[in-house]
Amino acid sequence: MASTEQTSGNTAVPTVQFPGTRDSRCPFDPPPHLSDVRESRQPAKAQTWDGAEPWLITQHDLACQALRDPALSSDPRRPGWAEKSASFAATMGADRNLRTMDNPEHGAQRRMLAPEFTVARIAQMRGSIEALADRHIDAMLQTGGPVDLVGAYSLPLPLLVLCQLLGIPESDSSVLAAISEDAIGDTSYEVAAHAGARLSEYIRGFVSHRERIPDESLTARLLDQYVSSGEMTDDELVDLLRLFIVAGHETTANQLGLSILALLSDPGLMEAMRNAIDGGYLDNAIEELLRFMSVSHLGRRRVAVEDTTIGTQLIRAGEPIIIANSTADRDPVAFENPDVMDFTRSNAKRHLAFGFGVHQCLGQHLSRLELAVAIPRLLTRIPGLRLAARPDEIVFKEHHAVYGVRMLPVAWS
Repeated sequence: MASTEQTSGNTAVPTVQFPGTRDSRCPFDPPPHLSDVRESRQPAKAQTWDGAEPWLITQHDLACQALRDPALSSDPRRPGWAEKSASFAATMGADRNLRTMDNPEHGAQRRMLAPEFTVARIAQMRGSIEALADRHIDAMLQTGGPVDLVGAYSLPLPLLVLCQLLGIPESDSSVLAAISEDAIGDTSYEVAAHAGARLSEYIRGFVSHRERIPDESLTARLLDQYVSSGEMTDDELVDLLRLFIVAGHETTANQLGLSILALLSDPGLMEAMRNAIDGGYLDNAIEELLRFMSVSHLGRRRVAVEDTTIGTQLIRAGEPIIIANSTADRDPVAFENPDVMDFTRSNAKRHLAFGFGVHQCLGQHLSRLELAVAIPRLLTRIPGLRLAARPDEIVFKEHHAVYGVRMLPVAWS
């Protein structure tokens, strides 16, 4: 809720807690007080976990403006930066990779990676993703319900896809999942730093192995094409792989879990999804799920490197900014009836779940493909899937860097 007001020029600027608490009756919606702030159509001030007071942008048009503003930096080393959490500050916040680089370094690394993540290149992975989905569904059916869908399906599937892409042994996936949870979860700085060190140690050993025994993986290609030539350093490769392993699977895994929970919680929504699958507009339904959930609930972080203006608000050099994409994706100015999930929505793809501008997520096509395979595969092969817990028994990851559910008990008939 709004707590205080500051004065910026002649305008009173509300100061609100961020991210704040969600309404337990509407667990897929952003905290309601952020929607109230959005209606002001101007940036506000946020109070965050560490006492910082960054600017807070909750409107879709201003979010897009901020995300493409070259005066706003993605580099957490800059003075004034406001990090997402203590665990993030200890791990991902210190890395040098696509997420934390500004141009020209960002553009150079993105150009190296862009050919690996085209729509056509990612489409070649469909068969292997389908096989992984079927294998996990087979295991569920053999075990019999109830099972935790997070542990049995929505978490391991995206992580194993990444393991195949990077050439990581599948047997290491469970260790990486545990490290990832500690690295950006609801943990202390010390626990996260220890997890981050373990992850770096693992990656360095894995990269050394790939140097000695190359294969057809993305890691081997980066070593051959860019590390060997000096265009990418060993440390940059390690930080890049940390990003892929942690952010690359956590976002898709939590999006998948939340999406399935939403479908199982609403028979009308489940019917609408089946209509989307049968009617050939599944891709649009996936975009709407991405818009509605916005699992990156702690927002995109920036800091001004020179004075700039967002809307009519002056942002001074050195001032931090949070772009609250989850609230912006519920902006009624951008989306008609935004709090209703509509799989036929014509502009669903305007969502900011993958960011916007030069830092838009490089792996977005892979995430979309995983969701487009995993959701219909599960619903088709287990048509009687249902929740095996009361809604109030579902525990959400409100203090995790990526919003989701911790467990999702399901059964079937």
